[in-house]
Order: sequence, then structure tokens, then C-alpha cells
Amino acid sequence: MDFDWLLDHATAIAFDPNRASLYVFGLGMSQEELQQHVLTPMAQDHLFTLEQTQFITAERRDRYKGQLPRVAMSLFDVDGQQCGVVLSYHKQFQPDLSQYDAWLAFWHRKLLTAAQAKA
Repeated sequence: MDFDWLLDHATAIAFDPNRASLYVFGLGMSQEELQQHVLTPMAQDHLFTLEQTQFITAERRDRYKGQLPRVAMSLFDVDGQQCGVVLSYHKQFQPDLSQYDAWLAFWHRKLLTAAQAKA
């Protein structure tokens, strides 16, 4: 599953311009659902700037094809929907591995807490 696959199959892909080469996506989620269920919780933890959110809309996706090799990706469920975070590489937009790690730690913690509450 490379970045081009996401461009073809993700129903919503968002990024915060202040966090280069990091993307959040939803499979089956609208942009509004992604913002409500994924981006807003991240923003509340100061991991995403909602006011600057940009979406890679269908009209813009061809522009990204073949440009962003996927370095890492993590998938998870939020409210029964598949979504995830992606770290890519572009020499002009150097990725921040510590930011990617912070995003992963946030979701792992949140999902583990939810699972423990159900147990």
C-alpha cells in the first residue's frame, strides 16, 4: 500500500502545512468525519492545527501521484472506520519523525484506553 494507493482509495486525506510530509487519511470517512473524529482530538492535544487543515481533494490528487514515497504508515479504527497516518518523504519538505511518533503514540494511547474501558 503506497501513497499512490491512498490517493486512489482514501475518501479523505488531510495535512497540516506546519507538519511536513505527514498525512492523516480515512477509508470510508468524509472530510467532515475525518475532521470531527480524527483531526479534532489530535488538535486538542496540540498535534494538529485545525485552522490550517488542507485536504487533498479529488481534483488535486493527480498532482501528488508519484511524488511522495511512503516511508511509514499506521492504520487504526476510529468509531468503526478505518483511518491512519502516513509519513512520506520529499526532499523539499523534510519529514519530522518525532512528530510522526507523537501522532502514533497519541492514537495508540487513545485506542488502548478505549479497549481497557470496554474490558
